Amino acid sequence: MMARMRAILWPTLGLLAIGLLSPAGVEAVTGEHNMSSKTPGRQVCVVCHTPHHAPSSPLLWNHVLSANSFSWSDWTETSGGTKLPTNIKTWSGSSKMCLSCHDGSVAIGAIYEPAETFDSTKITGKDQTATSAGDLKGNHPVSVPYPYDGVKNTYNGISTGDLALTSGWVARPTAVKLYTDKSVGGGSNRGIECASCHDPHGTSIKEYLRASPLGSELCLKCHDK
Repeated sequence: MMARMRAILWPTLGLLAIGLLSPAGVEAVTGEHNMSSKTPGRQVCVVCHTPHHAPSSPLLWNHVLSANSFSWSDWTETSGGTKLPTNIKTWSGSSKMCLSCHDGSVAIGAIYEPAETFDSTKITGKDQTATSAGDLKGNHPVSVPYPYDGVKNTYNGISTGDLALTSGWVARPTAVKLYTDKSVGGGSNRGIECASCHDPHGTSIKEYLRASPLGSELCLKCHDK
């Protein structure tokens, strides 16, 4: 009995230590991403994070990653000439984490620690962003630069296209989350990932959106039209 209690208690204490679970017992994840009714020890965070023995340190990521490289089969650059990435799998950005479930190739309950699959369901339908072969056709670019402060920059090894008009973007968007590419230096080297528009821990808006889609509010947080 004591061994079982320790097996449940220690991972939970570890998550408290890194701030992934509220000490007051308030769940840090809402909606469909909260699978604690199925997870080992009914843990909320274990689907995505583990305090120990993660394959790599960034985000202490725990969900089994997709083997796909990800690309867009029907275009290679935006209308402004910004190249689309083909390295999402190896890039340090977080989109590959989102796609580890949302390409439909990996079971939603497949985790590294403990090494098991607590739910063999694979995502299909409207929630499947990429195909199971990694085709992102028809989806908004991710892991690409954002012209923060109206300045063209480089993010994930990709530079803003020559034909891109920086006046078409909000200089300092709010509500959405931009990411910084520290490998190239400078705070203006910002880019977008899946989590720029979606908060995986949950919001009061459907699809985990960071702003409402009504009246294109979310789109207009970035696109100055």
